[in-house]
Amino acid sequence: MDPLPYKTCNLDCVYCELGRTQRLTAQRKVYIPVDAVLADVREALKTCARVDYITVTGSGEPTLHSGLGAILRGIKAMTEIPLAVITHSSLLHLPEVRADLAAADLLIPSLDAVSPKIFRRLNHPHSSVSPERMVEGLVALREEYSRPIWLEILIVKGLNDGPEEVGRLREAVRRIRPDRVQLNTVARPPAYPFAEPLSRETLEALKESFGEGAEVIAEFPSQVQPEAPSDPERAIRTYLERRPATLFDLISALGLKAETAEGHLRALVEEGEVEQMGAADSTFYSTYYRFRRQKVRT
Repeated sequence: MDPLPYKTCNLDCVYCELGRTQRLTAQRKVYIPVDAVLADVREALKTCARVDYITVTGSGEPTLHSGLGAILRGIKAMTEIPLAVITHSSLLHLPEVRADLAAADLLIPSLDAVSPKIFRRLNHPHSSVSPERMVEGLVALREEYSRPIWLEILIVKGLNDGPEEVGRLREAVRRIRPDRVQLNTVARPPAYPFAEPLSRETLEALKESFGEGAEVIAEFPSQVQPEAPSDPERAIRTYLERRPATLFDLISALGLKAETAEGHLRALVEEGEVEQMGAADSTFYSTYYRFRRQKVRT
């Protein structure tokens, strides 16, 4: 669930799969009326057969919405489904933001760098955002929030994978005391082409630096084939509304045969519902970029 206009954020992370930030801002305000957000959630729940979590995240930083606390409490009032929030951690130093997040059942904050130089190169922050404030906010959050905190660290090759920065991150994790440390890397076309992924082997080796609570969550080709959906085109469209994907991604994630996925993708591209784009040696498909152009035109 996204409570903000498309790509409204106080960071412009080089690895973002949704493209570059269009509105770099640190202003907290009601970007979308709280009642409208809750109405969308209520409507979505009518059509979902199974929901593990209602996740507040989106294409930007959700804590920029000053009505976030009311949104979370409103969702809790309408359902018993657990509520998660994914945040960049950039506003956690504000007591009012931590108070807003108190209604969530699970928090997934992120921290990619501790040294200011690497943080600027990796996350391209608004001038008001600093890694020092982020760490202090995460420490304060842990002191006030007793439910699970899963801290995500996204590693980009050549930026924050060096031993010195990993050491700084490890020290920050020691202070923050999250329940889990989740290591990730670039998986889809990044906002900035120079952002490159780490291999599974490198991530697994880095995991040892963060202790028993660390895990690798980066997506690599799966050996488990899921059951194919009854409506492949709808399944493809829904998947691509969440993130860009290659043909192989769709085959692996949805359990589709190659010819089935190719046929539906071809039709969606011809209809203008899906965009085809190149990234290195791979062809990716997405609805994000089409949506982004529409938002820019309006």
